[in-house]
Amino acid sequence: MFKKADLLFYVLLCSVWYFSVYGPSEQNGRFISVRIGDQEPIILDSTIDLERHFHGENFDFTLIIKEGKVHMEKSACKDKLCEKIGEIDNRDHQSIICLPQKIIISFIKDDTDEVLDGITG
Repeated sequence: MFKKADLLFYVLLCSVWYFSVYGPSEQNGRFISVRIGDQEPIILDSTIDLERHFHGENFDFTLIIKEGKVHMEKSACKDKLCEKIGEIDNRDHQSIICLPQKIIISFIKDDTDEVLDGITG
């Protein structure tokens, strides 16, 4: 059957897996990109709690960052799907997208917002 060493090995293996999945996150995902239409993205730090209102000709919404989580409130769109998404954080690998207002809110790896569109050779 199992020896004490086997049991210790499996406990250690499960602990490593658990903390790699649910443990403290690194700096990756610390920054939030707010893209509105064709404008340059606005980069916000998810470690700083804030409530920020965005208003323009084709958009109107409030973004709330609290304890590393982000959610949208008071959106001007009809269906309010962007509000119904709820909170996202850097572990969710999710985005808040509002098609009527052309808004994409997502976590990025760092504040440079580099995206790989393709590779040429």
